[in-house]
Amino acid sequence: MMNEFMMSSAEAYNKEGQLIGKGKLQFSIMNIDEATNELKASYKPDIPFTYYKDGKKQFEIVSDSKAIEYDENGSKTGEGPIMVGTNKKNGCWTVGSGKVYYINGNENKRMGEMQGCK
Repeated sequence: MMNEFMMSSAEAYNKEGQLIGKGKLQFSIMNIDEATNELKASYKPDIPFTYYKDGKKQFEIVSDSKAIEYDENGSKTGEGPIMVGTNKKNGCWTVGSGKVYYINGNENKRMGEMQGCK
């Protein structure tokens, strides 16, 4: 029996009722925590998807080539591509101080120089 399905538009909330994500996602409906015997819901974000923190946008994935990161005040702090699957920064990002190169979420100055991301 399949226990996952894709939703083209959905919202995810934490236990306190705060919005933590909104957009396209794959949702698991039959995940049971064997230790507590509680039904647990889990999801895997797809594109497009927006992550929220304390009710405010934190990271918005528009496409695999465009994602936008926001600070706690809702101001845009950076923009660039992501790695599909992990949804982490990947490639040359434009930030307030210039350009930064990322590989799967980690800054990599050497690769940035090699790729002309300055």
